[in-house]
Amino acid sequence: EPASMTWFPGRKADGRSGATWAKVLCDWPALSYVTADAGSGLQAGIAAVQQERKEGQPPLENGLDVFHTTDEAGRVLRLRWNRVEQLWEQAETADRRVKESQRQGRDARGAAVAAGHARKKATAAIAQYERCEAGWKRAHGALSVFDSRGQLNDRGRSEQEIARALPMLSGREWSKVRNFLQAKEALTFLDRLH
Repeated sequence: EPASMTWFPGRKADGRSGATWAKVLCDWPALSYVTADAGSGLQAGIAAVQQERKEGQPPLENGLDVFHTTDEAGRVLRLRWNRVEQLWEQAETADRRVKESQRQGRDARGAAVAAGHARKKATAAIAQYERCEAGWKRAHGALSVFDSRGQLNDRGRSEQEIARALPMLSGREWSKVRNFLQAKEALTFLDRLH
């Protein structure tokens, strides 16, 4: 439970299937809201409980936690930055080869062309990283309680910000983050806040 930092169903189970999670959640008939990660077993269990709720019981709302989305985005940004550093080191190595060839009086034109290509690749990787970082900052802001102007965030504004950010989060490695951001459950906490 995010506000009190209490972990309620902490017990060892045989598996993490939807049926296992549904059994745990059925023990809480007055539970009205679950903040959870996007694990397939957990989400299947929540869906099963939502369908099984009887009249007179509160509906069970489901919200994705922001932690896992943020954690995954951080992982992708670290991978991207590692790639930038690798390409930059290759460009520096290529530049050293040019200087070494010149110092030894050898023809450095081939080395210079290779160094130019290496610098272009590194520069492009930096630009791509900066684009992704800006996209993630925009998307992460949409997952905040308050927007950049200090106003209480709402689903509509957050969905617009996420839509603007998604094109900046391009590439296969961003697919998990994009899926989290586009899930309707990602902004349930804002609906409840209002």
